[in-house]
Order: sequence, then structure tokens, then C-alpha cells
Amino acid sequence: AATHIAEAAAAVCPAAGSRGGNGCEVALTGGLFRMGEPLLGPLREELARLVPQARVTTGTGDPLTGALR
Repeated sequence: AATHIAEAAAAVCPAAGSRGGNGCEVALTGGLFRMGEPLLGPLREELARLVPQARVTTGTGDPLTGALR
């Protein structure tokens, strides 16, 4: 799962060195991330490998609020 999530982030984050590639935020939202380190550890490793310019953040608010933005 960690690899697939990191690949999805890499697909939408601008490449480092490209216009707009100074970084992107990857928000970890949803119940899957309550799994903790068994998912988060490998995910951090994959993000560092595939999207080193990404900043990992946690979601703020609930999913409904995010959908309304």
C-alpha cells in the first residue's frame, strides 16, 4: 500500500527542478493511516525515494470539510 500511495503522490507532484517543483504537500488523511508505523514507515521511505521534494502533513479537519473546500 505504501508504494501505491507514494506513486500516486509522485504522479501529481511537480518534479524537483521543474517550474513549480519546489515542493508539494502530501496530506495523510483517512482511516488507513491509523494503522501507524507499519504503513507510515514504509510510506515515508517511498516518498523520500520517489518524491523527495514532498512535505508530508496531516489533514486538518474532517473529510466533509475538505470536500467543501
